[in-house]
Amino acid sequence: MLKNLNSKILVFTLIFILFFPSKHLYFFYFFVFSFSFGFLLKNVSYLKTSVSLNLLLLILVGVIFSSLLPVMFLGSNISKNLTEVLRFLPVIFILLSFYKVDFPYKSLVIVFSSYTIINFIVSFLQFNNSAAIGFVGNIYSSELHVKSSLGIANRALGLSSGPGSNGAISAILCIFFIVTYFFQKDFKKTSIVLYLLSFSNILLSQSQTAFVSVLLITFLVIIFFIIKFIKRKSIVKVLPFLAVILGGGLWAFNKYMEQLRYLSTLFEMGLSRSSYEAREDKVGLIWDLVTQRPFFLFFGHGKDFVPYSSGMDNEYIFIIAVYGLFTLLAFIIWYLYSFMFLFLYKNIYGYLVVFTLACGLVIAWPSAFISDPRLMFIFCLYIALCLNFSYKEKEGLVKYE
Repeated sequence: MLKNLNSKILVFTLIFILFFPSKHLYFFYFFVFSFSFGFLLKNVSYLKTSVSLNLLLLILVGVIFSSLLPVMFLGSNISKNLTEVLRFLPVIFILLSFYKVDFPYKSLVIVFSSYTIINFIVSFLQFNNSAAIGFVGNIYSSELHVKSSLGIANRALGLSSGPGSNGAISAILCIFFIVTYFFQKDFKKTSIVLYLLSFSNILLSQSQTAFVSVLLITFLVIIFFIIKFIKRKSIVKVLPFLAVILGGGLWAFNKYMEQLRYLSTLFEMGLSRSSYEAREDKVGLIWDLVTQRPFFLFFGHGKDFVPYSSGMDNEYIFIIAVYGLFTLLAFIIWYLYSFMFLFLYKNIYGYLVVFTLACGLVIAWPSAFISDPRLMFIFCLYIALCLNFSYKEKEGLVKYE
C-alpha cells in the first residue's frame, strides 16, 4: 500500500499527531515540525505555491506580528508567543509540498479507523469507571480534566487532553466517515460502523458542541448528496445510513441517558446552562481587556499577555485577542476560499475540506478548531490531497467518478 517514502512519512506523521499526547506541547511541535520539514526537504525540487498556501502565509505574517510586538512593547514572554508560530509551520510545509503528497485514501481510512477504535475502547472504559484504564488519563489528559471532567462529570477523555478535544477530534472523524460513505465507492460498511463509533465517542465525552456540530453537518452532507445525485439510483444509499444511525442513536440514548447527565443539560437548559454562561462571562472579560488598546486590538496582544489564552473556550475571541483583527480577517478570507473547494475541486478531498471546515467553525465557537494542532493538520492535509488530486487529474493520471 505504501510503496514510496513520501507516503510512509505522511502516514507516520499522521499516526504520531493522533496518538502522541498533545498536552506535551513543546515535544509535540518539535517532532511534528521535524517530520514535516524533512518531508519538505525531500521534495524541495517539487515545491509549488497555491492560493491556500498564500492565504496561510498571510495568516503566518499576522501571527508573527502578534508574537513579536507584545514581546517588544508589553513585556510578554517570547518563548510562549513563538509556539504560536510553530503551530503553523508544519502545515505550511505540507501545503508547499502538495505536489508530492502521495497518500492513498485507504491509508486515511486505516489510520482514522485505528484511532477511532482505540479511542472508543479507552473512552468506553473511562465512562464505565474502569480502574484498569486509569494510566491512559495520566499520559494523555491534564490533571484538572482527570479530576473534574472525568472524576466528577463522568466525561470520557479518550486519547485527548480533555473531553472537549476528545469530542472535537471525534466530530471531525465523523465527518470523514460520512463523506467516505456517500462519496467513495469503497469502505461502505466500514465507514458506517466507524461513524457510529466516532459518534459514540462524542456521546461518551458528553461534548455538547461536538454533538450539535456533527448532527448539523451530517444533515448538510445528506442534503448535498441528495441534491447531487437526485437522478441516480445511488440515492438509495441514504436509507440504510439513516436506518443504522437513527436506530443506533435511539438505542444509545435509551441505554445510557441516566449516565449522560452533562450532555442532557443541552436539551433541558439550552444556552442558559451555567457552563455556557461562564464562557460568555470569560469572553466579555477578555473583550473588555483587549479593546483598551486599539493598536494591539488590530495586531494582537500575544498569547502570554491575554488571560485564559490556553483555555479561552472560544476560538474567535482567541484569534481577536491573541492574533488581532488583521489576522482574523486573513482567517476569514482563508475560510471563505476553502468553502469554494466545493465548486473548484469536485472530488472527495474537496468535499472533506468543505464539510470539515463547516464542522470546525461550529466547534470553534465554544472550543477550538484551527488552533488545535491535530485538527489543523488533518484539515490542511485534506487541502494538500485535494490540490494533489486536481493536478493529477489534469495530467490524466487519475479520474474521479
